[in-house]
Order: sequence, then structure tokens, then C-alpha cells
Amino acid sequence: MPVLAFLNAMPVLAVRDLNLAMGFYRDVFGFSPYVRELPRYAQVGRDGVEIGLTTDPENAGRDCCQLQVQGIDELYAYCVANARIIKPLSEREFGFRDFVIEDPDGNRLTIGEALEPMEA
Repeated sequence: MPVLAFLNAMPVLAVRDLNLAMGFYRDVFGFSPYVRELPRYAQVGRDGVEIGLTTDPENAGRDCCQLQVQGIDELYAYCVANARIIKPLSEREFGFRDFVIEDPDGNRLTIGEALEPMEA
């Protein structure tokens, strides 16, 4: 194995309408666009978390990713009013609380928070 270091990973979600998707991620999560290569691709994010969005109508809605947050109760309350909840907020046996929403294309996002602070 070569010597290397992984620096990050970024999910790329297929969407039908890039502007609609960018608006959803802005309005629900406060993400800002980092890269705009309209009409095919954009990267949105905040706090060091990024999601790629690519216009791919044939595959839109087939992707998923997980976001780890602090302040899950406030975000869940906001998502109840502003997003489609697929699985409500619940506690998992492995020390995590999470819920699942769908973006306008049907891509699923699991949003979670550790019950105990996680060490790097």
C-alpha cells in the first residue's frame, strides 16, 4: 500500500434540476455554493462539509449520504416544517440519534448526532 493520507470524502448526488437542488440545500441546511458549473454541476456546503450535485435525470433520487451535526433537535424541528421526513428522529442502539429526509429528487439524507462526544 502506498503512503498516503485521506483528507475528506464528498458525496455527489444526482438531481434533475440543479437550481432547485441548490435552493433546497441552502434553505434547509444553510449551505452555500462553492463551485458552480451550471447547468451540470455544483458543490454546496458549510462548516467544512460539502455535497456535490450533478444534473443526471436518469439517476436522480438514487443516492444517499449521512451528515453528522451538533444541535440535532433544532435541525429536526426545522426539517419537520421544511423537508420531507422519511424516518423520524430516534435513538439508535449504537449511541446515535438520527432521522432521514429526502431532497426534492428523492435522494435520502440521514442526519445524525452522537449521544456522547466523538473522538477524532
